[in-house]
Amino acid sequence: SVAKAIFGGQVKSEVTCPACKNVSVTRDAILDLSVGITASSCSSVEDALKAFTSPEKLGKGNEYKCEKCKASVQETKRLL
Repeated sequence: SVAKAIFGGQVKSEVTCPACKNVSVTRDAILDLSVGITASSCSSVEDALKAFTSPEKLGKGNEYKCEKCKASVQETKRLL
């Protein structure tokens, strides 16, 4: 569609297994990107994008299961 051709993109995420060092890459199609900009958290769009792409610790109940070694680990996920 025209909207997809003009506004479409991808968000790429990477998770590295600490046990076997396997890197899992996922790409998701997007038409928009919502980033939070408030006076207390970000002073510019650039700051908001840095915060959006900063590493996120996967906590308990949101563990990553490695595709290669099948270990369930609490790892860091990063959007690129």
